[in-house]
Amino acid sequence: MTPTPGVVGGNVGGGPPRDHDEWRAAAAAYALDALDAAERTAFVAHLETCAECRALVASYTPVMARLGLATDPLSPPESLRARMLARATSQPRATSGQPAPEARTAGSTRRPARQAAPSWWLVAASLTAALGLGIYSWSLRQQVGVLRSIAAQASAEVQAVRAELASLRRDSTRLVSAVNVLSAVDLRRIDLAGQAGASAARASAFVSPSRGLMFSAEHLPALAAGHVYQVWVLAPTPVSAGVVTPARDGTATATMPMPNDVTLSAITAVAVTDEPTPQGSPTPTMPILLVGNVAR
Repeated sequence: MTPTPGVVGGNVGGGPPRDHDEWRAAAAAYALDALDAAERTAFVAHLETCAECRALVASYTPVMARLGLATDPLSPPESLRARMLARATSQPRATSGQPAPEARTAGSTRRPARQAAPSWWLVAASLTAALGLGIYSWSLRQQVGVLRSIAAQASAEVQAVRAELASLRRDSTRLVSAVNVLSAVDLRRIDLAGQAGASAARASAFVSPSRGLMFSAEHLPALAAGHVYQVWVLAPTPVSAGVVTPARDGTATATMPMPNDVTLSAITAVAVTDEPTPQGSPTPTMPILLVGNVAR
């Protein structure tokens, strides 16, 4: 049988297999005796260390034997048989002690017919099937890789959508709180002007003792790391309403609960300071950056 170069594991062009799937694919070619000398040597060396491939070869061997027996013996055509008999009867008679050609021919016909070797197309079909399985396995691995990439991309998109939904929920909550304050019947607006260190800043405080305080500002100076702006309600002593961190463009909007026991008539002013801790301070740190007095 003529070996087919490079059949080991579908590694066209020869060379050792790249992974164990190719060693398994080479087991069928080894059982068919379809490996060239270098491939066979490499596979035999692999068999010494791999019980799985030895078991595969052992399972293929009886199958290969049955493939040969599965083909029907080939009978010569009648015309060829007649020509052979005519040629045999035209030869000189055998010398004493030697059987006549007819006898030899007759004796030969009584011998059991030899089983025909596996047809070349059967071997080729087996090799094609083995190579096809290797290519199919590689194709499946490629498809799995593509599907994993698609799944990872879909997961990233889902995370982005979740983050956007969370941001929308926060914005919706702030909007509802702002509308709740702005629709209060006891609402009072107090405009705040920037002081030294924040002269360009402007802000408004919408105060409702029953629903809370909405603070909106622009042109706020950038804060140092860890600092926050803290809003104070002077009634008449300073009481913290909450803290706020401005955006990069210097704007800030926040809705805060009103301090307990603070009435609209007691409020004299609203002020903003720069405090050195993320949670704010228990009392204002001077100087005041924005302030607005309540008009009486």
